[in-house]
Amino acid sequence: MRAPSLVSVIIVISILAGACGNKPKYKLDMNNSRGDVEALVERALLKSVINERDIPGYDQIRRKGDIYISDTFLSFWHDNSSGQKLTQDLIPEFRAYRLHLMSPEELQERTKEVGDFVYLQFGHIKVFEDTALVELSTLWATNKPEKAAHLTEGGYELKFARNEIHGWIYVGMPNRWTAQ
Repeated sequence: MRAPSLVSVIIVISILAGACGNKPKYKLDMNNSRGDVEALVERALLKSVINERDIPGYDQIRRKGDIYISDTFLSFWHDNSSGQKLTQDLIPEFRAYRLHLMSPEELQERTKEVGDFVYLQFGHIKVFEDTALVELSTLWATNKPEKAAHLTEGGYELKFARNEIHGWIYVGMPNRWTAQ
């Protein structure tokens, strides 16, 4: 059997590299404009826990007026978002809701006072030219290491489109997951 020629190998590698390189460019997390991140965080929270309340695990939130949010990103898609942090100025205020931004250590400490509870954690925030993807999950804060196996309730990735009049508007949910 004859070995493939060098030209054939180069052509195949070029085709494969081209197929893999067609992902759109995006700016990751806090490298996005602060205005975009702030607006997308607000829109994601409005959809998830204020208006539609449809994030997987929402029903496990005991006190719906007190929403806990981790200040660290946790991306299930293994990008570089986990090195970024949310800051208090990016968290909106909603009448009748208290949004508590906490570090993982503060969330853990809170379990000593209130027991296990569900909190929100943002994954990636990817901004393209006119669209954006925001990943948001519900997780359990627990002070019992043996319960660590059920840390996630679920989550989803939300898609938003930039609108000249209304800013970022929700247009779909490309991914959704729930704990089994």
